[in-house]
Amino acid sequence: MCDNKMALIFFNQNGKYDYEELFSADENAIGWASDLFEYYKGISKPLFEK
Repeated sequence: MCDNKMALIFFNQNGKYDYEELFSADENAIGWASDLFEYYKGISKPLFEK
């Protein structure tokens, strides 16, 4: 039994919560979602300076 789960929540083009959620416990899906998160984390810029 797999204890890992992944949920992705997206925003639409207007920046509003989309209410379309993706859930999976499949290892390949979790890996893909983790890679996707890390990609966007890597190209994102902070909203505020510390």
